[in-house]
Amino acid sequence: MVINFILLMTLNRKIIFFTAILLVGILFWIAMFLIYSSIISKKPPIIALPTLTPFPRLSPFPTFQVKKTPTPAAKISGIISPTTPAEKGYMEVSGVKMNDITKVALDTNKNGDLVLAGNKRYLISFLKQFNIFIITIKSPPFDQVSREAENYFIATLGIKKEDACRLTVYVNMTKEVDPKKAGFNYNLSWCSD
Repeated sequence: MVINFILLMTLNRKIIFFTAILLVGILFWIAMFLIYSSIISKKPPIIALPTLTPFPRLSPFPTFQVKKTPTPAAKISGIISPTTPAEKGYMEVSGVKMNDITKVALDTNKNGDLVLAGNKRYLISFLKQFNIFIITIKSPPFDQVSREAENYFIATLGIKKEDACRLTVYVNMTKEVDPKKAGFNYNLSWCSD
């Protein structure tokens, strides 16, 4: 009978010990959840941008935080207009006459989105539905590679720098270039805010 009492007391201590550990663990996870959710709630809102459907390697496009936006005067709405026989080889996007980029595109998808340039240093694409050009810098140094990509961009389009500022162009970078600056959209280097 004494042995049964001692075993019962030992068993009760074990149950109390494991219950205490379980409660401490639950409280720890609740505290971690509250800390994590307070950190998440302080982040700025993330704006989703469209992606090129058949090119999953184009991510970091799923979400972006917009850092700079074109001025209202620079944002001219428009659509790609069909070329007339007199203007064969040219097209118009947002009121800017340029070379017919469908002729020089490296790849296209069913939505009419185009890849204008793609190499280890940068990727230039055009989202037809939104009339947006996206220049993604994929290798450092950002300033040097972005200038190279921007110059290729205006040469391919056959336009002046001033006309390029009238287009909606997002310049961004991958995490490999600079994790702290990745996910933001920047203007072309010669365009003002």
